[in-house]
Amino acid sequence: MRKRVCPEERLAVTIRYLATGNSFTSLHYEYLLEISTIRSIKVALQLYEKTHFSNCVGAVDGKHVRIANPSNAGSQYFNYKHFFYIILLGLVDADYCLHNTPRSS
Repeated sequence: MRKRVCPEERLAVTIRYLATGNSFTSLHYEYLLEISTIRSIKVALQLYEKTHFSNCVGAVDGKHVRIANPSNAGSQYFNYKHFFYIILLGLVDADYCLHNTPRSS
């Protein structure tokens, strides 16, 4: 596991980004943080301002979607409500933008 970013450093990165408009690549070299970490700090701040949920970077929801019985699937796609389904997941950020979720193999 990677070391967590302390609140003081998160605040420093956020203030530097807002004050200078530096790119995430520039902030990566200044603070020795991964670009994905810097991006999640910004998203977490936006989400907190809108929802007051701390340390969140998005919201996930899912729904069972009815499908026809796939051939040779057995009961793999059968649920307790007695129909065949797949699960459709959605992930949104602080601006309610829907993001692609990676498929698991």
